Parts: sequence; structure tokens; C-alpha cells
Amino acid sequence: MNVYQIMKDNNNDSNVFAVNITTSSNDVMQLLEQGFEGIQTINATSEQEAMELFFNSNASSVMMSTSSFLTEDTKVIANYGIITSTIVSGTNIFRDMLAGVRDIVGGNSQTYMNKLEDLKVQAMNELKKKAVRIDCNAIISVSIDTEEISGQGKGMLMITATGTAVKVKER
Repeated sequence: MNVYQIMKDNNNDSNVFAVNITTSSNDVMQLLEQGFEGIQTINATSEQEAMELFFNSNASSVMMSTSSFLTEDTKVIANYGIITSTIVSGTNIFRDMLAGVRDIVGGNSQTYMNKLEDLKVQAMNELKKKAVRIDCNAIISVSIDTEEISGQGKGMLMITATGTAVKVKER
């Protein structure tokens, strides 16, 4: 396990990277002198893992709304454009058989409903991670689209979450 310092370029907020300070703390000092800022220290086995942990931990603070605003107390100060997340998952034969029975006898397929809900949560989480990667703290005008992809006797579910990545501040 190594210790990584997550660094941010003060001239470009979306330029975030990890520096292994277990092996070279001089790198961090040089970056600080060049105008970079250390924003978090993370224990990880690799630079990639450190960055993933950083994005995952910060994604939970990203606000989301299906409308073009969040609250009356927030103001959009920067718009970073549209971001999209797509999750595709195969259905299995048992789920298909249970759904087929539901088609015949009627009623909701709780199995498919649970699967769709799980995929929706995954797509929303990926959308939040993308927002963090470009230094946004909110996503507005969020929409979710559900599709079924089928062919050659196989079925898959696809969920696409789309929104506008923005930076907001309290008024």
C-alpha cells in the first residue's frame, strides 16, 4: 500500500492527478511550487486506484436535478456541457422465464423492476463520477432512458443517464 497525494492544477480545475508520495515527496513539493494544490491524501495500491477512490468519494456530494435548477439558494456559475453515462446488462435465462410467466398471468415483474432500479443507480453514479472528473459539483436537466436490446435469443437492458454538468455556488 502506498500513499498518494491528489493534486489539482489551480489554473485548470479539471486537471487532477495522483502523485505517489511514498516513493517521492519531492514531486509534491515541486508541484506545489508550480501552483498546484494538494487536495486529498489517499492510501492505495496504484495511481489508478487512488484516482478511482478520489472520484468515488467525491461523487456522493454531486447534486442532481431533473429541472434546470437545483434550489433557490444555488446559482449556476459555470456550465460544462452535456455528460452521459450508459450501462448495459444482460438478462439471464431464469429472469427471462419468470418474466415470461408474468406475461401470461399478468402482474409486475419484481425481478426486472429490481434489475432496472440497480442499473439506474449505476448510471446515476457514473454520471456523478464524470461530473467530478471535470470539477463540477452538480448536474441539472437529468434524464434517464431505458432500452431493451435483443436479438438471436438474447436480451439485454440498457440505461442511459444524461444531464448538464455545472458548477454551482450558494447565493
